[in-house]
Amino acid sequence: MEVRERKPNPTIEYLNQALHADRQIDSLIEHSQRCMEHATRATSRLTATRIGGTGRRSNVEDAVLAMVDLSREIERETNLYIEKVREIRAVIAKVPDNRHRLLLRWRYVNGWRWDRIAEGLNVSDRSWVWELHGKALLEVEKVRAQKI
Repeated sequence: MEVRERKPNPTIEYLNQALHADRQIDSLIEHSQRCMEHATRATSRLTATRIGGTGRRSNVEDAVLAMVDLSREIERETNLYIEKVREIRAVIAKVPDNRHRLLLRWRYVNGWRWDRIAEGLNVSDRSWVWELHGKALLEVEKVRAQKI
């Protein structure tokens, strides 16, 4: 049996940028927390003094510098995320149909799953939600085409 590879939808990829950025930030924060745990475990047995006249940093200083670097990276990613969400929300705001706007915000800004979107729209048929989603994507494509 031949497995067909699904072509990526450029509109979905565009809208998913905010969610991907959000996950990237979550990943960095989780990494930062693990580093902090490791640093605190290691530094509880160490002193923060420099080794007599060598000019070398202590393990504590190295851990603090690494945490500062991670903090800056998280801040940069957060700023990119905020801008991406702002851009995507502006595009969604130009979609004429209110149900389409709701669905798009819930899915691509809030990261809701299909069943929660169906519940939010007060419908039980997820296939109807997917059909509405397809129509909403066409509206996004029109909005984006007007920008160019």
